[in-house]
Amino acid sequence: QTTEYFAEQTTSDILSDIKNNNNVLQSKENNNSNQPTVKNREHLDIVKQLNQSVPCLVDSLIPGESPRLSFYKEGYCNESLQLYYYVSSPRSHSGTEKNMAKAGGFQQTNNTALADLYLCYSCFSNRKKFPKAHLHSTVPGYGSFTNKRSFANTVQKYERKKQLKNSIIPKSFLLPEQFPALQRFNKTYHGYYILKPATGGRGNGIKLIKYQSEIPKGRWIIQQYLESVLIDGHKFDLRLYLLITNVEPFIAYVYADGLTRFAQTKYKAPDMNNQKLKNMHLTNVAINEGIVLNSSVILGQWSLNTTFNHLEQHPELFNPGVKVTVKSLYKEFKRVTRRALAASHEILVNATAKRGLRRYPVEYFSLHALDIVILKDGSMKIFEINVAPQYSLRTQFDFDLKATLMRSAFDLVGFRAYRQKFDPNVKGYEGLFGNLTTKEKRILIQVADEETRLRNWVPLDIWEDLDTDANKLVKDNIKMVRGTDL
Repeated sequence: QTTEYFAEQTTSDILSDIKNNNNVLQSKENNNSNQPTVKNREHLDIVKQLNQSVPCLVDSLIPGESPRLSFYKEGYCNESLQLYYYVSSPRSHSGTEKNMAKAGGFQQTNNTALADLYLCYSCFSNRKKFPKAHLHSTVPGYGSFTNKRSFANTVQKYERKKQLKNSIIPKSFLLPEQFPALQRFNKTYHGYYILKPATGGRGNGIKLIKYQSEIPKGRWIIQQYLESVLIDGHKFDLRLYLLITNVEPFIAYVYADGLTRFAQTKYKAPDMNNQKLKNMHLTNVAINEGIVLNSSVILGQWSLNTTFNHLEQHPELFNPGVKVTVKSLYKEFKRVTRRALAASHEILVNATAKRGLRRYPVEYFSLHALDIVILKDGSMKIFEINVAPQYSLRTQFDFDLKATLMRSAFDLVGFRAYRQKFDPNVKGYEGLFGNLTTKEKRILIQVADEETRLRNWVPLDIWEDLDTDANKLVKDNIKMVRGTDL
């Protein structure tokens, strides 16, 4: 099953739920090889399809804090409690993303004082407009891993500082400042590069180039073109989902399923005749429409589980002597994701502190998507981490994955009936986590509380790679935390 390889980090009952969920998803996928496109996708009534009413109230496991809102009809469901979301910029959030909020029981409001969820990106300067406690849908400092140039720079510095090998990103150069380094590299490398703007998505502005004369003026990132694994002769990448619920300690999760996106045109080594064919060399959904592989894939998408099983069954796709298993693939994507976030940790902590945000209870969460490619030696590289991944629902497969993903993310985050500041003198911590201080116990209980409702989310345990006090606290006590019956 998809997540059995993370079993050491989940309780047996949660793992059982994950396996059951994956069986359902896999069954639907196998039985719908010619699945129909969802009609009227821009106006799809997600609330009705999910059969989701106003969230129910569940007594908090955290001493002294208000009831949690369950998005799965757990707890007291007769309470008439309405949640509201506010959109900072209507153009920066897709209709589907807003519908996802509605699917969780949220209604849109133009009154900032009512907002429980603030859909925003660069929005922390407006915190005083929100007198009611709420959650921002982004984490301060996110640009360190979502801006293409910043992400490459952050990872390069981190890997040099830690003397880490097997970089998690392609060989990258920031232009114009790293142009001399690019020239030195080009003396021994005679292949193609991918030229990208620092921001933007959907494949916009991306070019394949080979010669210095093809580089336009301006600020760009240029990366070595990678010869990756092919399926049925097509290039592909993995779209994986990431949820951050705190940065100090660093608490983050990856979703146990995801998308595999295929290029529409069968691959040929880049040359002057095909270097402009984006639908051969890029896998963005906006570029590739209607691809069918062996008559079993519609719109060029497989589930993550389907792809990993296919790769395990076809060792000829990899270099001779390379043994790839489903387990090794999950282990590798966890490695690269953890390093990517660890590289940004210091920036995220400083940005959060600068804005005066509470460490507990936290005032934010952040949902992102990673685009990852698999190389023929079995390793993975991250192309980018998206600040605002598309949640378009073009097929039933899209709906089953993305609607479930968003709903479970809202549930895991832990919206409260109302939010209050932490009181170090609150009663109820006496029997928890040994002789630690109440503040230390409050840090640990966020981990314990969230892991009671993981569903398809898998803990990344990034604290193992970090040495700040809060992360050391979790690392030193995680066995006790996961062994505590709340």
